[in-house]
Amino acid sequence: MIFLNGFAFVKERFNAADEGRIIKVCRLIINQLLSLLGGALLASVNGLSVISPFGVAFAVSVTPKYLISACFGAAAGYVMSQDSLSALRYICAILCGAVLITLVRQFERIKKFRLLEACTSFIVLFLTSVTVLFAGSVSFESFMLFLGEACIGFAAAYIFTAARDVLSLFRVQRGLEKRDLLIAALCAFLLLLSVSEIAVFSVSFSRILTAAALLLMSLISPETGVAAAVGAGLIFSADSAVGTTAFLWSFSGLAVGIIGNVGKLFRTVLFFLTYTVLYAFFVASTDRLYLVIEVFVACIIIGALPEKAVRFIKSKLLVTREPESTCNQRLCVLSKLSKAANALSEIGECVDNASELLRAQTKGEAVEIYAAVRDEICSSCGHFSLCWTKNFSDCKKSFETMSETLRNSRRLSPDSLPRFLGGCCVKKQELTECFTRRYLEQTIEAGMRRQVDSIRKTTAEQLGGLELLLNEMSLELDAPVGVDSELADRVYTVFEDGYGIKPKSVVCTRDSQDRLKIEITLNDKPKKLREAELREELEAACGLTLSPPEVGQSQSPLTITYFERAKYRVEAAASRSVADSDGVCGDSYEGFYDGAGNYCAVLSDGMGTGLRAAVDSSLAVTMTVKLIKAGFSCESAVRLVNSAMLLRPGSETLSTLDIIKINLHTGRASFCKAGACTSLVKRKSRLSEVGAVSMPLGILRDISLDAQSVQLGAGDLVMMGSDGAFEYAGNAVKNAFSVSLDESVSAVSQRVLLAAKKARRDGHTDDITVIAIRLCEN
Repeated sequence: MIFLNGFAFVKERFNAADEGRIIKVCRLIINQLLSLLGGALLASVNGLSVISPFGVAFAVSVTPKYLISACFGAAAGYVMSQDSLSALRYICAILCGAVLITLVRQFERIKKFRLLEACTSFIVLFLTSVTVLFAGSVSFESFMLFLGEACIGFAAAYIFTAARDVLSLFRVQRGLEKRDLLIAALCAFLLLLSVSEIAVFSVSFSRILTAAALLLMSLISPETGVAAAVGAGLIFSADSAVGTTAFLWSFSGLAVGIIGNVGKLFRTVLFFLTYTVLYAFFVASTDRLYLVIEVFVACIIIGALPEKAVRFIKSKLLVTREPESTCNQRLCVLSKLSKAANALSEIGECVDNASELLRAQTKGEAVEIYAAVRDEICSSCGHFSLCWTKNFSDCKKSFETMSETLRNSRRLSPDSLPRFLGGCCVKKQELTECFTRRYLEQTIEAGMRRQVDSIRKTTAEQLGGLELLLNEMSLELDAPVGVDSELADRVYTVFEDGYGIKPKSVVCTRDSQDRLKIEITLNDKPKKLREAELREELEAACGLTLSPPEVGQSQSPLTITYFERAKYRVEAAASRSVADSDGVCGDSYEGFYDGAGNYCAVLSDGMGTGLRAAVDSSLAVTMTVKLIKAGFSCESAVRLVNSAMLLRPGSETLSTLDIIKINLHTGRASFCKAGACTSLVKRKSRLSEVGAVSMPLGILRDISLDAQSVQLGAGDLVMMGSDGAFEYAGNAVKNAFSVSLDESVSAVSQRVLLAAKKARRDGHTDDITVIAIRLCEN
């Protein structure tokens, strides 16, 4: 009963507690347990079967809130792994270290001393050792042994403290510098050393992991891998099963680190061969053959690791720094873009405010007409007081009736004056002429003001679109980009050694999805550059399949850009029919690659048929394609194109716009529609529709877009069509499109077009355009 009540109390408290606080408490408990376990494991490491300073060094190196857990863990480890006298000595060292480190941390000046924990570890280990030494027989060998133990404790405490700081830094910047990675690796090697006795037929899992880690570090950073190999050799020399043969790791890591830019497979084979040869030369015994087996297993693990996985691990572990000059230039560009975006936003607000002010001032246009006619005609008339004083209301209503007559495009004459003015006015001819003239002048002026106001609004809309564009460019420039300097060196070597060309610059970058981009700038266009052979050599250098190059200019300097080959490719075909066989098609379309791993297709249907519709749709497609190729998002491009369509002269300047963008790396298809018809998507045996109600371009300033996305796979089909295909033959089009996935895209588009034409029996003719797109494995 007591247990049930206690459980109910805990459950009630858990449900009432804040979720963030629960996570914080759980994290604290886990860290306390890890500190306890780490202290126990490190205390069990015996160097030369005599000294064991790592538990003490770890206890004084942890943060204050984990000090008690680390001390208890280290004390327990010493009790379980040492004789009673040694355990008592180390426990005394732990207690002295805990008291001393807690005391000195109260002083701000001493607290910031970098070697505080390391010096504390040295002092407590050396003093307790000297105490034991003088309590028994004093010898030079014992003194030097204990002094060496204190020095090892100093180094270990420094490593543990640095690893603690590295962990905090990793949480902030989501990556490590190469020096920090080395510190973390050395700390991990010490922990692996503590469990190296866990083995099957003398083959230790911790030593396999250590060898694999050394190989992986040589792939991530060769110079860091060399230093880590030397450190691992020193650390594992304390392992009785390895002993002095641990230096074989150091030499193998050194051999792999100094060979230069080679692939993963070559490094792995070289590491194993170097270790095996050194083992045969220096050990030449089968007693420790398990060491060779451990290295062989580690090489198999790393050799089977995909190249993409190695890059992923590298991107997560290391912080990639841009060259300082490039970083400063990027920050300068970001600052200018931000200022330009803010300026455009402020200008747009000023234009809007000015339009609102002018609109408020033009609300009394009719009153101005009445006052002008009264001052010009009625003020000198003898009946002025009768009309404008005694019968003001009737006179005003008469003027309003006259305005309504002119507004309806009817002629105003003396005989058609309203009843009140027709009965009392003695200047009917002059009144009608003056009112008509004033009304026409005011109408023309108001029309000009409205046109200017419309242009002003459209300009403000375009400024808003440019602001959005600049903000998108700022976000793109601010996004993290990984710079692969090692690969850039290999690419430079390919050009220099293979073709005798020294590139002006080679920049290799990886985006947030780890996709490679190689930009090569040459001073002059080479006379003989074998494109296929060059691409093969670059693919061998980077270990990836590359897409065909994009050449920036044909003149000097020449820029060649390679992208990592996408997972998918696209097959596309279009069929169309003109409403008038002798006329021009009012639909326009274009399919293209945007240079960023996407395939895009743009379809526009101009209002009506003929040349005017063709001009409108062609203009919309051309502007949209150029903007998307320049790096604008579909939404920004459509907004700018809509503003341009609003500024076109004439009344019929509207067009639909249908855009599809397919990410060839992921297969994700994004649809953006402005007044466009529904698109059809066929995945295996399922047919779905993508689309909703939206307005065409050239009608509203604040255009609302219908944007949706669909996940595609290899073999899936997408169909885009103009109004002529769907408006009168929707069901026939769907039936024709859903027949088969095995036909070519040209056959699919042609069959859908014929089905749409055949289903039109109402005599109505319209331009028809059908675009079929299939996603295929690359």
